[in-house]
Amino acid sequence: MKISYLTLALVTMLSFGSQAQEKKAIDTLAIVKPLTGFIEAFNQRKAKLPEGLFTQDAFIVDLFAPFTWTGKVAMDDWYSILYGRTPEEQTRQAASKQHVEISKLSFLDVKNDVAYFSVPADLTYTNVKKGTRHVIKGYWTVTVKQVSGNWLMTSNVWAVVSLGVVKS
Repeated sequence: MKISYLTLALVTMLSFGSQAQEKKAIDTLAIVKPLTGFIEAFNQRKAKLPEGLFTQDAFIVDLFAPFTWTGKVAMDDWYSILYGRTPEEQTRQAASKQHVEISKLSFLDVKNDVAYFSVPADLTYTNVKKGTRHVIKGYWTVTVKQVSGNWLMTSNVWAVVSLGVVKS
């Protein structure tokens, strides 16, 4: 089942009983904010990767070559591949109607100013040539670090669990 960011926030807040734990729920939302910020930019087809998501030395592992990216310039390069580098690629990417949805956090560990979390996610897209809708199911494993009061991703790893065609 896929849920919206608002539902994720509500479920997270209801998971905790006391006011002290409610503060932790708010912190949880701040911890996952860099990932949800990326997803929002991706789903809205923003041309540039938003600032304030990654540390300068962050790294990414994704399912397309070269599979790993490290550092600020590499983050922008990775995002440009997702968005499309040429007008033709951008048109093809837009036509594929790629969309990411995440589910409830499956794991979270916070130690002071660093955290590790994992969340199931689905990437759906249309194969424009065949007209079929596809889904890539996976897990996002993310580490974040608090920098000047903001949580930033230090790593972003996408692990594919399955590939399939969406049944109508």
